Amino acid sequence: MPEICSYQLIGDSLLLRFAEKILGQHSKLDSESGKYVLGLCVNGQNLKQLKARIKERKYPISENVIVLIGTNDLLQSTPRVDMERRMLKLVKKLQEKAKRIIILTLPPVPRLAFKQEHWKKLLKYNKFLLTLESEDSIRVADIYPLYVTAYQTCKMAFFEKFFTSGRKKNMKDMNPSQQIRFD
Repeated sequence: MPEICSYQLIGDSLLLRFAEKILGQHSKLDSESGKYVLGLCVNGQNLKQLKARIKERKYPISENVIVLIGTNDLLQSTPRVDMERRMLKLVKKLQEKAKRIIILTLPPVPRLAFKQEHWKKLLKYNKFLLTLESEDSIRVADIYPLYVTAYQTCKMAFFEKFFTSGRKKNMKDMNPSQQIRFD
């Protein structure tokens, strides 16, 4: 179960790669799903799948959690209203165990960065995530700006140079061949 500063990491391939490359932890290939798994961090995982994994109770939920989930929902063209509804249900489920929840906004998905609609949906969804912050238990960290340059391009280094784990073909959120503008 990946953890940083007493916070359990929960999410998709972005947190999985962070746990591998920065924290030095090792994921395992799940023979049933064909996905790499490290606790509740799973490559290819979407909001609905994460909630189902939490319900399974295979992995405990810590008192403190950091959540980054939704990039695969963007890749799967999940309607934004469904993403918002699923996130609310996920947060409610996490609050049953966790006392402190940090939700990270989503970075742009390089594979979708050429689509103007992606940016609109992403910005609206991240704005929704920011509304989830509460004084008592939920904080939202806006990491989106870290992934965008001053020239309105996606910072590919955050996806490729630092987080590539030798399994690029399994990481559907990446597109290593270009710097992408989203005017």
